[in-house]
Amino acid sequence: MTQSTSDESPVMRFLLILAARRAMVLRVVFLAALATAVISLVLPRTYQSVAVIAPPSGSKSLISGLLGSLPMGAMLGGMAPDMGQEGEGEYFTVLLNSRQLQTEMIEVFHLRAHYRMPKAKIEDILKRLGRKVSAELDFETSMIVLTVQDKDPVVAWAMASWMVKRLEKMNHDLKTRKASNNRQFSEREVAQIRCDLDSLERGMTRFQLDSRMLEPEEQGKAIMTEYAQVKTQEAVQELKLRLLRQRFGDQHPDVRQAAQELEAIQTQLRQSWERGDSELFLAINQLPAATMDYLRHQRELEIANKKLIFMLPQLEQAKLDEVNDVPVLEVLDPPVVAEKRIKPKRTIMVLTAAFLAFVVASGLALFMDRLERDKAFAQSMDTVRRRLLKGEKA
Repeated sequence: MTQSTSDESPVMRFLLILAARRAMVLRVVFLAALATAVISLVLPRTYQSVAVIAPPSGSKSLISGLLGSLPMGAMLGGMAPDMGQEGEGEYFTVLLNSRQLQTEMIEVFHLRAHYRMPKAKIEDILKRLGRKVSAELDFETSMIVLTVQDKDPVVAWAMASWMVKRLEKMNHDLKTRKASNNRQFSEREVAQIRCDLDSLERGMTRFQLDSRMLEPEEQGKAIMTEYAQVKTQEAVQELKLRLLRQRFGDQHPDVRQAAQELEAIQTQLRQSWERGDSELFLAINQLPAATMDYLRHQRELEIANKKLIFMLPQLEQAKLDEVNDVPVLEVLDPPVVAEKRIKPKRTIMVLTAAFLAFVVASGLALFMDRLERDKAFAQSMDTVRRRLLKGEKA
């Protein structure tokens, strides 16, 4: 006993309709696949050449190196920017994608003629080249993946090889220029520090001659020792004078002589306080200010000397960096001439076209089945067809 049409499931009805019109469906799918296969044969082939580049290990910047030689340099050096391998990779990726390099490539490989764009603007050629060339950094491995596509596998290989060599040249030029700038900077700094140091030394010499301050600690100790001795003599002489006055009175010759001796001692004390006792011992009342001035001059000299001691190794290192060979790039996977195209992908194109054709053919089969079964729908479609043919509005 067969089931009625109304009892059939939608899937079963769909399969029955396809089975009934299988010839039409298969014909549409076959023609679409065949047409796509023919088109894929006509489309230009695209080949790809790939290079994998390992950037040289980065080193800390000049600032970090300078901080490292200072006290607490380990802590301060950690705050300075560090160009690790990942940072170097980003740097080389920018160089590969730079307008300068791609503009040179257009001229070297005559890409205007190669792309059949003889009168196009440089921006349009760069845009097209940007779709053919890409350089990306793999952050997991820190490797640079350079990809060049072209319809000619030899051209793709030649362009990739040229980019790798040009990158090495640009890296060498930039690093050499940087090393030269560092050397020039260090030379200017050392020359300026030497000039400042000479000026400070002359200023220190003039100050010592004018103030007679040669060594604050030793001179101060000697001055105060001598002053204390004279002060002790004054106290002893005052006591002696009081005893003589009490015994002989004020008019006795010994009393007058003792008074003169006391006055000489007091004169010596005033001179020591106001003018100093000799060319070596400066005045006591000038000692604090002279000591501070001496310490100030000494501090400036020490700072200048520290700066000079600090910069001289940097200058020598900058000279060595300038003459040393710049680290070269390591090409882990050099570009090769591709033997297999990457475009067009014929199998995928044919399968995609066949699937879409099957969908369209299935829809067409369902539409034709409804036209046969539903008379009202068929009449409506016929009316629409006639109006379209007559150019009337629906």
